[in-house]
Amino acid sequence: MKKRSISILIILTMLIAFVPVHAERNISIYVDGTELKCDSPAFIENGSTMVPMRNIFERLNATVDWNCDTKTITAQKQDIKITLQIGSQTLVRNEKSESLDAVPVIVNDTTFVPIRAVSQALDASVTWNDATSTVNISSDSSNPINNDELTVTMYAPDGRTISIPQSEIEAYKNVGWYTEPVVLMYAADGRTRYTLQSEVEAYKGVGWYTEPVVLMYAADGRTRYTLQSEVEAYKGVGWYTEPYTPPKTNYSSGSGGSSSSGSTRGSTVYVTPSGKRYHYSASCAGKNARATTLSSAQASGKTACAKCAR
Repeated sequence: MKKRSISILIILTMLIAFVPVHAERNISIYVDGTELKCDSPAFIENGSTMVPMRNIFERLNATVDWNCDTKTITAQKQDIKITLQIGSQTLVRNEKSESLDAVPVIVNDTTFVPIRAVSQALDASVTWNDATSTVNISSDSSNPINNDELTVTMYAPDGRTISIPQSEIEAYKNVGWYTEPVVLMYAADGRTRYTLQSEVEAYKGVGWYTEPVVLMYAADGRTRYTLQSEVEAYKGVGWYTEPYTPPKTNYSSGSGGSSSSGSTRGSTVYVTPSGKRYHYSASCAGKNARATTLSSAQASGKTACAKCAR
C-alpha cells in the first residue's frame, strides 16, 4: 500500500513538471499608440509574450490563414509571407527560416504566437517595458520606438494636445494640462473653472453652466439665470437684462371726469405675441400681455387699441 502511494506521488510530480507555466502578468499591448484588445489575455512563455494570432496579424494589416490538418499558420502582408506551425521553433519568412524562442501553441482553442517574432517578421519594431508590462509596436520599422515608456495624450484648456511619457503626467498637470479634454464652465456668481469633460454633467447638477449666464428680470419681479445664447429670445417675451418696473400710466382728467384730448400717458404699453394692437391697459391686452415701450411696439408695426389707447 505504501509503495503504491509513493508511485502515485511520483507520477503526479512528473505530470506537474510537464504542464507549461504561464507568467501571470497583466500585459498591455499598443500598436502605433493604440491599445490592442485581445480576444484572450496575453501571457509570457520562455521570456516571450504570446498573443492570439488573429488579433496581432490583422492589427498589422496582414491576412492570416489557418490549416487545421497541418496546424499551420500562414500570414501575408504585401510581399511578405510568413509561416509558422504549432509546436515548431521555426518561422519561415519568404522561404528563409528563422529560429523562435517560444513556439506557437493552442490554449483553450485559441492559437497564440510570439508577438515580437511575428511583428518583426512583418517589418514592425517592438519594445518591452518591464516596469509596466507593456509591449509597444510601431508598424513602420523606419520609425522605431526609441524608448520603452508608454506615452499619454494630454490636453490644454486652449485646445492643444501633446503626447508625453507616462512618467511626466504629474509635471504637466502642475502647469495646467489635463489627461482628457476640458470644458470651461461658468457659475451664476461670475466664477469660472476648467472641468474634465467626464465631469460636466455633475457640475451642471450643482449650478454650473457650459457658457456665460445672465441674470434676467421680468416686469412682475421674477428673476432667472439665462444662458447668454438665449438672452435675445427671453427679451422677445418680456424679460430684461436689468431690473425693470413699468411706470404708472397717468391720465389728466378734464371737466366731467372724462379724459381730455390733451391727457398725458406713460411710455409703457402692453402687447401680446400675436396681437396687432398695443394697449395702455394690461387687462385690455389680455392674458398673454407683456409690458414694452411705446416706441418698440410702434416699431414692430403695432397700432393703438381703439378702446384703451385712443
